[in-house]
Amino acid sequence: MTRGFFTMYPEYNNSIKALLIHFAEKVQADQIKHEGLKGRLMGFGKTHIERALHSLSYSSISIIEDEIEMNQIKRIKIPIPKSLEGSARRRMRLKKTLVYNPIVAPRDSDNYNPIKISACIIRPDDKKKERELESFSTRDKLSVAHKKSNVKKYSQIEVSTNNGHLGKFWEIEVRCECKVEDFDIPSDYKQNYSLVLTIEDMN
Repeated sequence: MTRGFFTMYPEYNNSIKALLIHFAEKVQADQIKHEGLKGRLMGFGKTHIERALHSLSYSSISIIEDEIEMNQIKRIKIPIPKSLEGSARRRMRLKKTLVYNPIVAPRDSDNYNPIKISACIIRPDDKKKERELESFSTRDKLSVAHKKSNVKKYSQIEVSTNNGHLGKFWEIEVRCECKVEDFDIPSDYKQNYSLVLTIEDMN
């Protein structure tokens, strides 16, 4: 069924994948009945369709569908709910998943995916400064085969929402580059991608 949907609506391929992966729940080893599979299960977990389709009362979901040129840096503004203001405790949880469908380098199995896209959440601390809340790279074990993967599921981050750090908008900085030196990418090539962002009120 899923494969048929992707065939009929290829323009939604990345977004559907991103939503399913973003809301997948980790499977614990004790939930795997087959002894031979314990400790060797790979993937992003068990899909949670309801969460992928519906926002919860205490969270908001943004789906960003865009394209980016090689060696380009883009800034995307994300709205921060005003209802989260005024707490010095860690109250806001942010999660993001990025999926794209790149051209491939078939002759280089170690770098089958020659294109690297990364995204970093940036918070303006005041009018003059800004702060990266995370690294551009992800070392999440669920990202598997980082040289080939076209999926980035970043670890969730939790932050306080006191008035001095909140503001109306934060930003996501997206970068795109070729990570294979001798791979020839057309000069006018633009890479499509989908980014799913969840902003959750932990209280």
